[in-house]
Amino acid sequence: MAATAETAGAFASIPTRQSLVATGAMLQAFEMFCSDLDAIHANPAGLPDGVVCIESTPRQAPAEWTETEDEETCPCGTCGRPTPQQAAARRRDRLESLGKAEGSGSAPAPPRAWSVMAQIVGGEPYHRSIRARITIASNYRSGEDGEDEGSVWPSIFFLDSISHLMVREGRVVPDIFDILGASTRRRLAKKGGAVSRLRVVLDMLVGILWDQPPIRLDDSAGAEVAWDRAVRSQRERNRAESEYQPITPSLFPKECSLDGTGVVNWSDVLVPELHHALAALKAGDQAPMRAMMTEELPQLVYSFPMFSHSFCETLLGEAEHYEASGMRIQRPNSMNNYGLILNQVGMEHWMSMLQLVVAQPISNLIFPDEGEFLDSHHSFTVRYMVGEDLGLDMHTDDSDVTFNVCLGKPGFTAAGLTFCGVMAKQDHRVFKLKYAHQIGRCVMHLGRQRHGADDISDGCRVNLIMWNRGSAFRQRRAKQTHEYEAESAPPSEACLSFTHDIDYAEYKAVTSKIKGHMTRAWCPPAGKAHTSFASSAIDEEKERGASEA
Repeated sequence: MAATAETAGAFASIPTRQSLVATGAMLQAFEMFCSDLDAIHANPAGLPDGVVCIESTPRQAPAEWTETEDEETCPCGTCGRPTPQQAAARRRDRLESLGKAEGSGSAPAPPRAWSVMAQIVGGEPYHRSIRARITIASNYRSGEDGEDEGSVWPSIFFLDSISHLMVREGRVVPDIFDILGASTRRRLAKKGGAVSRLRVVLDMLVGILWDQPPIRLDDSAGAEVAWDRAVRSQRERNRAESEYQPITPSLFPKECSLDGTGVVNWSDVLVPELHHALAALKAGDQAPMRAMMTEELPQLVYSFPMFSHSFCETLLGEAEHYEASGMRIQRPNSMNNYGLILNQVGMEHWMSMLQLVVAQPISNLIFPDEGEFLDSHHSFTVRYMVGEDLGLDMHTDDSDVTFNVCLGKPGFTAAGLTFCGVMAKQDHRVFKLKYAHQIGRCVMHLGRQRHGADDISDGCRVNLIMWNRGSAFRQRRAKQTHEYEAESAPPSEACLSFTHDIDYAEYKAVTSKIKGHMTRAWCPPAGKAHTSFASSAIDEEKERGASEA
């Protein structure tokens, strides 16, 4: 389909042109963005060599994708940035102005942002395909620098993780475009013809993905050292990925397609029931997916069959093979001593496709606030067996939606999951559910749901865990006020955490094994513990004061 026809289809996704009257700036920006995309697809030979492909049709995007998290100084040391307080005030003003522009009434709110995906390849050590999300807001303009007052560059987010000085948790630091934009445009203009802002952005993205910085760095700010450190880190990761010889090469694709399809044969991975339910969900039919879900804890914890047993054996075998290879291993987190970070051993692209094809649509269906726009993940395996880690203390995950799939091994006993309440709620430390793992079955829950792994009695249990994260949800939640509720009842013993709970010793014995893990306890915050502990703490304080007197 021609680019112009696809672009026309994008206009059709807007409820009505009339609904955009109050936000004419967004319509103008959208038309300019589509025009720039049309020009690129009309002459793909004019793209930078490192741009593998770029979508031709923009899609609606959350406004948070166009917002940046400002810090006091830029990483290159050559430009200044607003203070966090100034940045927060600016974001509030922008949101208020957008709200006023939308007016009132029941008409659908017009989109605040549009995005397209691109695949980009740089030079060594950034010579592997990277998915870049390009998002524009109402202040996008395509003209020459400075001719449109108040216009800004698109926001760029890398969905494939890299170690780079100019990339912060996936976001390309926006200052780099202000620094390089004018010179890049002049260089491209010498080749003839008009140069759109989008074309300049693509050229700059390829330009920063090299081992040498695209600008002179301020060595006094330590920027050169930081750049070299990031490059060395990326090279070390590349080395690990290139030297390992996998049993199943299909688990180690060299790229992730933009939509997660065309690389993995999902019928070999997923149980047929889930494969069919996902196809129905994509077609708009939720019934098959909801029918196969077991609501373990109403509206909070769900489980469903996910992987075939043969695929569980394949993935488990690959993890064991890597551990036996002698390659460097970084453990999943500070709590687990056994397991692998799959993103760092060459499986990130495979896991990203699993997120796109499986985790994203299911999360959006079950947890629409947290799971609507997933754009990163931390994927790893954990292992529990006698003589190693037996279980895991009560905790919450650094995720928005967690997928936890049991891979095996057959014959393990106990080793279930104990679920308690949601972080900061009055029943946060109240027992809710004991879940029993089944090989191939996934249990999904919010990251802020308190849970812990019960000790294993016999055998070995290995699980694949995917912490799914959405930058839009996280930015939106960070702006909201969330009150920590006072506990309504004493904590359940099964829900106590020796790592996190300051009152652990009030309810359970402290052993030498766990004592060293109790130094950073913080939960519950002051004044939020159940009154039984609060009264005890006050009495102890009075006794301490009396003895000191």
